[in-house]
Amino acid sequence: MKKILMLPAAAVLLTSCGLEPSRAGDIEPFSGFEITSESYTYSTDTKKIEFTIYDNYYLDFSYGEKWELDKKVDGEWKRIPYKEESWKAVAYGIRAHKEQSFTIDLSLFDYSFNAGEYRYYQEFDASRHGADNDKGSESTYAVFEFELE
Repeated sequence: MKKILMLPAAAVLLTSCGLEPSRAGDIEPFSGFEITSESYTYSTDTKKIEFTIYDNYYLDFSYGEKWELDKKVDGEWKRIPYKEESWKAVAYGIRAHKEQSFTIDLSLFDYSFNAGEYRYYQEFDASRHGADNDKGSESTYAVFEFELE
């Protein structure tokens, strides 16, 4: 009987935290991107985090507005939910051997940020041009990990 009562309590606890498994799981960051930031450790009262992606690859990449934020909980990445998840259907670009600045706005999330490990990730598509045009495109991820303390 105790086991039956404990399972629903555990399910309520997980639901109230609002953290589901990450949509990306254990993704590998693309080695063609160099990601830099002034810091990799921030205060829990931080509102925005800025970083730069340098495209160190020979292809240009495009990306949309959608990106995700995860928190590492007991060794597994869990997805942090947005307050409202809606995205414009636009495409941005980062040219080969150029950089682009990004901002993580923590106020967009329905979550009380506390100390721990976090990661931003976003999908990027590389379009092949010229002689490589018949090869289509390839997708990869930019991953930026940071800590709040």
